[in-house]
Amino acid sequence: MRRTSTFVLLASVSFCTMMAAGPALSGEIRGRVLADDRPVPGVAIVAVPWETPFEEARREARREVLPSPIASVATGADGVFALSVNGGAPAREFRVRLEGGSIVTALVPGTFDAQETEDLGDLAVVKGARLAGRLETEQGTPVAGAEVLLFPSRGTGGGLESTIQKTKSGPDGAFRFDLALPDRNEVS
Repeated sequence: MRRTSTFVLLASVSFCTMMAAGPALSGEIRGRVLADDRPVPGVAIVAVPWETPFEEARREARREVLPSPIASVATGADGVFALSVNGGAPAREFRVRLEGGSIVTALVPGTFDAQETEDLGDLAVVKGARLAGRLETEQGTPVAGAEVLLFPSRGTGGGLESTIQKTKSGPDGAFRFDLALPDRNEVS
């Protein structure tokens, strides 16, 4: 009898210790990516740390690299994804970015936290198009090594936010974006 009560006591202490530490709750962001009402496989769904506009501007002014992704997953053949974010990570809000798979890079509006679970439903994206040009002075001399920015003038569809793309002009002043919107882009 004494052994049984010792076992029960040890089991109770172990269980209480595990519960006090608690499992790290993980959130999950689910959805499906579609372009022209068709599933898009191979799109990277990436949880990126959220930055305030000030933090983002400061990072860009200092030419610092983007923050490392928190988590990522690729869409399957059916365009479906389930992005799991570890709840044990430092409590930080994040945004969800869709990239690759020959789509125009886009952000899901709003922020999420690591314990949040949400079904985003169908996310309508736009297939990327090639946009190329050449930078020249007024005298026709190529402008090499210039930073060229691509500003999509509208959202990517489906309520998603467009992202600014950057590249540099080559020795002949030529530049190219492979994943631009099919129309209404601004280049600066």
